[in-house]
Amino acid sequence: ISRELGFDYTPEHRNANRYQGDITEPVADRRPAWFRSRGLPHYRHFYTDELREIVANLYLEDLACYGLAPWRNPKVNPHDLRSDA
Repeated sequence: ISRELGFDYTPEHRNANRYQGDITEPVADRRPAWFRSRGLPHYRHFYTDELREIVANLYLEDLACYGLAPWRNPKVNPHDLRSDA
């Protein structure tokens, strides 16, 4: 882009938050003030095990509605579709 426009341009990084690696518990029920004083955990900590299960089931239902069945593929284990890995 810089070469085409004829000047040096370095884009800003927006929505780039530093994550606090020491926050390991689920934080889905925390209020904004809690984050202001501690920082943001990795996004996975916003999901409880129960919420992950609900979302996994919703995705599996959607796939079934469209005739997609990844669990029929012998290389795909349906339980892996529900992991957060």
